[in-house]
Amino acid sequence: MEEKKVLANVYGFKILSDTIYKVIGKTDTSAPIPFVERGISKVPFEGNKTVVYCPYDNIKKVYDTGFYVASKCFFGEDPNVIKQEVALRVKNILKPYEQVTNTNPIQSNEEFWDNKSADLWTGRYFNTSNPVELFELYIALLSKSLTPKDKEGDPDYSFSMYCVEDKALSGDNLKTRKVKREEVSFKYMSAMKGSIYERNCMIDILLFAGVIDNPEIIETDYYTLRLSDYLDAKVTNLEYLCDVIERASRQESEEVFKIYRMLYVLNIRGSISRDREGYRMNSTIIGQDLKAIADLMVKNKDYSDLKIQVMDLYDSLNK
Repeated sequence: MEEKKVLANVYGFKILSDTIYKVIGKTDTSAPIPFVERGISKVPFEGNKTVVYCPYDNIKKVYDTGFYVASKCFFGEDPNVIKQEVALRVKNILKPYEQVTNTNPIQSNEEFWDNKSADLWTGRYFNTSNPVELFELYIALLSKSLTPKDKEGDPDYSFSMYCVEDKALSGDNLKTRKVKREEVSFKYMSAMKGSIYERNCMIDILLFAGVIDNPEIIETDYYTLRLSDYLDAKVTNLEYLCDVIERASRQESEEVFKIYRMLYVLNIRGSISRDREGYRMNSTIIGQDLKAIADLMVKNKDYSDLKIQVMDLYDSLNK
C-alpha cells in the first residue's frame, strides 16, 4: 500500500493524503446534561451547521491564510521550517484548489477570502483526495474551529465546537470492513435489480466515486466487476464509497451526481473538450474540474444558463 504523505502541518496536526477525516462532537461541560453525556456541544445534524472563515490578522489587516511566510500562524517558528511548510501548503492545498475551482485565492484577493467559508457539523467528512474538501478542512483547522481529538480540552481550542479525527481510527471501525462491504454490495445489487431510476442513481454514484469510467455500458457484469476491483484496490476506497452513497441520499447531492454524469458523457462523446485552460463547451471555458462544475451548476444561480445548456445538449444526444 502506498505510504501517505503529509500535505500540511497545522498547529501540530498533520493532514495526510488519501485520508478521510470525520467531524465529531466535542464535550462542553456547560451544555445541557444530555449533550454532556453524548460528548457534544451542538445538535448533530447538517442543518445545524457552523460556518467558519479563514482567520483575519487585525494588525496587518490581511487574512492569516498560512500561505505566506509572514503569516501570524507561524509566530515563533524557525524561519527554515516556515519556508518549508509554506511551500508544502501552497503545493498540496492552494494550487490544487485553484486549479479545480478556477478561482484566484491569492493573499491579496480579499473578495475571495471574505466569501470563502467551510461548513461544519457533527458527522461531516473531509476527503483529502478532494481539493475542495481538503481546502475547507485546512481553513477549519487554521481557524481552530476544529479541535484535533488528542487536543480536546486544550484552551487554545476553547471556542471550537467540534473535534476531528482520522475516520479509520474512529468508532466507525466497531463495524467491521466485512460488514460494511456486505452492506454496500446489498445496496448495489438491490439498485441494479430495481427500477430504471434506482439503477441510474447507482451508476451515478459509481461514476462519481471513480469506480467506473463509462456509465453508458449496459451489461451489469461490467459494473459488478469494476466495483469488486475498486473495493479490493485500497482500504480507503470502501470508506469513500460509503460516504458517496450517504451523500446521494440528499436531494441536492443526487442532482450534482446526475449533472456530473451528463458532463462526463458529453466529454466522452466530444461535445465537451479539454485543453490546458480547462473544459470547453462551444469554445467557452466552463471550468477546470467536472465535479466542481457540476456542484456549481446545482448550487450557484449564476450557472443556471449553463445547466440548461448542458441538459438540453445531453437530451439531444440521447434521443
